[in-house]
Amino acid sequence: MSSAGGRGVHGIVSSGREEHHVERHFDIRKQIMLGFFNGREQYDVLIDPGQGTLMFNGRDIYWLTDNEQRMSDTINNAIEIWLSDGSIEEVLVPSSASRVARSDGPSGRKHEE
Repeated sequence: MSSAGGRGVHGIVSSGREEHHVERHFDIRKQIMLGFFNGREQYDVLIDPGQGTLMFNGRDIYWLTDNEQRMSDTINNAIEIWLSDGSIEEVLVPSSASRVARSDGPSGRKHEE
C-alpha cells in the first residue's frame, strides 16, 4: 500500500523533496504497554484507558498524562498494531494543544496601549 503525497501510518507527509513529521493523537481504548528507559534500565508501564493519551510524531511515541509528555522507547510499529486491534483510536488534536495566541492586528503583533 502506498499513499503518494499523503500521510502514511508513520505520520510523514511528503510533498516533492521535503518530508516532515505530523503529530497524531490517540485515545487509549484498551490496556497497552509502553517501554521506557530511565538512563540505567529499560522498564515497561501498563497504561489503562483514561490514563492519558498518546502522541506520535512519525518517529517517537509519547505518553501525555498529568501535564507531562514522556517519550517511550516502544517501536513505531506498535501504533499500526494498536490501531488495527482497537487498543487506540486516532482523535483530533486537543484544542488546548493546538491553541495559538491570537492577535488583534493584521500584522500578528499585539496592540500596545
